[in-house]
Amino acid sequence: MPKDTPLENLNRSVESRPLRWGILSTGTIAEKFVSEAVGLKNHRVQAVASRSIEKARGFAGKFGIERAWGTYQELFDDPDVDVIYVGTPHVFHYENTLAALTAGKSVLCEKPLTINAFQARSLFQTARRNNVYLMEALWTFFLPAWKKVQGWLAQERIGKVRLLQAELGFSTAFDPNSRLFDPELGGGALLDLGVYAVSAAQQVVGNPPEALDARARLSPSGVDMSTVMTAVYPGGILAQLSCSLEQLTENALVIYGEKGKITVPHFWMADEATLQSQTGDDFFRDDRKTLGYAYEALAVEADLTEGRKENLLVSGDFSVALAETLDRARKLTGVVYPGEK
Repeated sequence: MPKDTPLENLNRSVESRPLRWGILSTGTIAEKFVSEAVGLKNHRVQAVASRSIEKARGFAGKFGIERAWGTYQELFDDPDVDVIYVGTPHVFHYENTLAALTAGKSVLCEKPLTINAFQARSLFQTARRNNVYLMEALWTFFLPAWKKVQGWLAQERIGKVRLLQAELGFSTAFDPNSRLFDPELGGGALLDLGVYAVSAAQQVVGNPPEALDARARLSPSGVDMSTVMTAVYPGGILAQLSCSLEQLTENALVIYGEKGKITVPHFWMADEATLQSQTGDDFFRDDRKTLGYAYEALAVEADLTEGRKENLLVSGDFSVALAETLDRARKLTGVVYPGEK
């Protein structure tokens, strides 16, 4: 993608009504998504739902949304909503998304899609059975910098990939009242932050790991404060993946190949990437003014316009394989959520 391509020029021109979004949640992540979606051509944020009608009305007023619902079911039943964005805490993703899919709505659900692979498989089985769209909101892979990295890899600018290192960590004081440390809400570093590192490695390699080792330091509440993973991918590709809620880390992805390396600072929200190679260096920056959540909304629009029920980059198979890897890591570290065996 050219460096100077403005985001607004990426909007698809379609001879149809706007794509109508329903927002399930009034939390911080929903605010970030909606703040960009409301500015897109051919998109309309039609309705928002919360278990509190007051919160729904406040959110609607802030973003100029026409309808506010005090129950999720009212959003599922709204005939003027095409796609529901699910931005609730991790542990509610399964039940919220399942209800939306069962009602015949397409869904973009925040990452992690579910807290385990059984739930992820169930959701895609439901989506396929009901012939509706479902995508996990892994926004990283629709950002221009990530697409540039994918292009470099496809061109083998660094030769065959041999090693990956990805780490994502922030220093956060333990708070038993925070969702980040609450097992009842799917808390812990792995599902909140590690999902980015594991999914990035899976995107680069194209497959989940053949072998995986994981170690964690647990919080007093039983969720992981930090997790470190060592993985072996098909072709003998090695990876070191880490995430932390207690330590600020380098927060970068480095892909090492036979002929050089690619470095992506802040890779989960990447706006730049550097290539250093025996055949010449390269650098990309997109200079966008937003976080970039709009790109995943545009991906949903493109999929639905072209008749796809799953995204090509973040497919059902991709999300289920990702969830299986996260399950393997949690099993090794001993993190178990309520209701799981």
